[in-house]
Amino acid sequence: MQAEKDILDFIIIGAQKAGTTSLFRYLRQHPEVTFPYSKEAPFFCVDDAYARGFSTYMKNITRELEVPDPARKWGTSTPHYMAGGVYQSTGESVLENGYDERTVPTRMRESLPNVRLVAILRDPVERALSGHREAVMKGQDRRSFDDAIGELLQPDALESARRRPQHMGTGYVVWGEYGRILAGYFDVFPREQILVVFTDELERAPAPLLSRIQEFIGVRADFAPDDLGEKYNSGVAARQFSWISPSTWMSPYSPVSPQGVQLALRH
Repeated sequence: MQAEKDILDFIIIGAQKAGTTSLFRYLRQHPEVTFPYSKEAPFFCVDDAYARGFSTYMKNITRELEVPDPARKWGTSTPHYMAGGVYQSTGESVLENGYDERTVPTRMRESLPNVRLVAILRDPVERALSGHREAVMKGQDRRSFDDAIGELLQPDALESARRRPQHMGTGYVVWGEYGRILAGYFDVFPREQILVVFTDELERAPAPLLSRIQEFIGVRADFAPDDLGEKYNSGVAARQFSWISPSTWMSPYSPVSPQGVQLALRH
């Protein structure tokens, strides 16, 4: 029989490349918590999904939950919510639609007034480096990191990236504007419903941090998963460079790529 529950109790809202996967892997083992099988289940920041309605979203979530027990705390881990805006398929800008940093949290508050939000933040420079490395590995960006940041710090580029937050290649800087993005959440939600933690806490002292998060979402705080401290999705594995494999020539560790040249000059 399908569980009868129409809310999420908590959401890990991001940030991107900051440890959301590790938190997801740890918390999903808690006997009082349940997540969908897949880590990311964006809704409030995706216009197409949002238009289908929250009840439809929750029906889909219920079908995908690992343990659809209404007595558990139901949550999702969706770093898209810390991109600072709405992901759109139409190409229309945030400004043209009246969207801003308050749009996603306002949508959340309307459907989930009592939801608990967990934001985990990473040093913005390290986060940008990690995002750029992944984009290069996936063939989505051929620029060096310095060139990409130089372009993205131009005023017009910053404004454009804030209007269209879904593009990885333009998000290195604006996805790290945590003050701007979190201000939208703090404007909309009571402070006691938002917990902000940091990636270096997760790396340095994972047990006390996880205990704080568990207490915050309302479950037993002394649970410790067997893999606590293990890093998940901390970076995309580098493609090994080979002269006989052209697809590896633009790897950051290739001696002929801009990134490889920069690394050589630094050592």
